[in-house]
Amino acid sequence: MDSTNAVALLQALGAKQIQKSSEWVRSACPLARWKHAKGTDSHPSFGIKLGKKSHYYCFACQENGSLTDLVLELMHLNKDKTVPMDFATAFELADEPEPEGYDPAPDWKATPDHKPEVIWPEEWLSSFPLAWETDKGQTYLKSRKITKQVALELEIRYDFSKDTICFPERNRDGSLIGMRGRYLHESTARFHDYACAGKRNPHLWLNAHRIDLLEPVLVVESSFDLARCFRYYQNVTAPLAAGFSAESLSWLTSAIDVTLFFDNDQGGKLATKKFMKHLADFIPVSVLEYPEGMDGEDPGSLPEEVLVEMLRQRLPV
Repeated sequence: MDSTNAVALLQALGAKQIQKSSEWVRSACPLARWKHAKGTDSHPSFGIKLGKKSHYYCFACQENGSLTDLVLELMHLNKDKTVPMDFATAFELADEPEPEGYDPAPDWKATPDHKPEVIWPEEWLSSFPLAWETDKGQTYLKSRKITKQVALELEIRYDFSKDTICFPERNRDGSLIGMRGRYLHESTARFHDYACAGKRNPHLWLNAHRIDLLEPVLVVESSFDLARCFRYYQNVTAPLAAGFSAESLSWLTSAIDVTLFFDNDQGGKLATKKFMKHLADFIPVSVLEYPEGMDGEDPGSLPEEVLVEMLRQRLPV
């Protein structure tokens, strides 16, 4: 699937806010009316991966699959024709023949484990200033209720060229293997996953090098959720991948206990269900419960007293 056909497919399916990049064509999720908690996708979360192995993925509702699957699903959901869609055109565009010799993997999100991990040089990270030592970075971190101590402990950086707040990612040995940035300006995507010398690593977990598997492990969704919780409980990690696989979760099967603290929305509930599926047979897994009336909230947005009280449900805070 090339970008021209991907745009045409999304247009046929009534998608809005369509944007092209080198590897994806992104848009507001065409499934949002039926799959998102509020029925909308105000921060475009949906994308079609370009190339020979095209597929779709929504970062919010976590729906994914082949492009034909997408059209069939929308035909079912939109059978009353609430949203104008040109299914004849969509089917023609989605039903591309697979290239000769292509055998689709059963789970396109799972990255083969045989790929060697690439260690990034510390000098690369040093080229980005600490966010707390820049005016814009410090102002933004304060607005997200991140303290100076936490910002320095997590080595949070600021990238002037991309206008991003950046969280370095280290493996269990403490070696630098990645960095994720959060755009501070309007952008089609909220996050930017950095490459070093053109290389990226799969299965990235924020704060993994500090995790003690003999103590209860707290798992949250995103970098800012982690930064808020880190102030009170440092044995916390976050899976920084669009779709985590059983392979990427395997290291947590050695933990003594795992507590899940995901966003209080449909995406968070789906992530919780997937973690439970892969971990609950091996170790105790518990889920922190939000107070009544806090639909759509996440750990990074909670008032301080609510955050602490929720952590105390299961953890020695």
